[in-house]
Amino acid sequence: MPAPSALTLAAFLAIVASVLLTGIVAYTRATPANARRRSLVIGVVAAISWLIVTGLPTGLGLITVDNAFPAMPIFLASIITIGVLFAYSRAGTAIATTAPLWALVGFQAFRLPLEIVLHLWHGEGVIPVQMTWSGANIDVLSGIIALVCAPLARTSRLAAWVAGLVGAALLINVIQIAITSLPTPLQRFPDPLVAPLHWPITYIASVCVVGALVGHVLLFRRLTRAAE
Repeated sequence: MPAPSALTLAAFLAIVASVLLTGIVAYTRATPANARRRSLVIGVVAAISWLIVTGLPTGLGLITVDNAFPAMPIFLASIITIGVLFAYSRAGTAIATTAPLWALVGFQAFRLPLEIVLHLWHGEGVIPVQMTWSGANIDVLSGIIALVCAPLARTSRLAAWVAGLVGAALLINVIQIAITSLPTPLQRFPDPLVAPLHWPITYIASVCVVGALVGHVLLFRRLTRAAE
């Protein structure tokens, strides 16, 4: 796999940092004012720990192209499960309850610059075409819809529902494309996706995909709670 350019890699890492920083801020703001300093420390430690734990398998060469199956499916199932558990944890509940509805919608806007990076990576030979809007992945629409619907969500729950449902459907689509692109028995695209098997591109799964998933679960928890 060709290495990404310094510019596109820096842009990707900036997106990863923005997703984590948003989560830290949301968690900190969801706690009482007198406990926010402690919550900030916890959030930073948790984010760094997540980067370390999810980066080690590829960073140390424990997951490679040669053992992508079953290692990568297990890795993906594990991080997705942890993400869902977090969304339903006490911290997740606090964020879903206190974060502004427009912010929960607008959070998904990070998927727009991410898709631009993926498009550029295809041009650099880092990822196959099916992972971009030139192929089967139209997740760029989720970022655009989030930007459009976020201000509308200040007064319209319908806008939040539209953004949430469309974004979740597009997320499921890109996940299944990625899974069927990895060099495993499930591969159905001619060009394999091997970039997530290399650090730090691994964070596209553990931070970006899991972050988008957690964001959707929190949004739906907020919307269904408001409907009660």
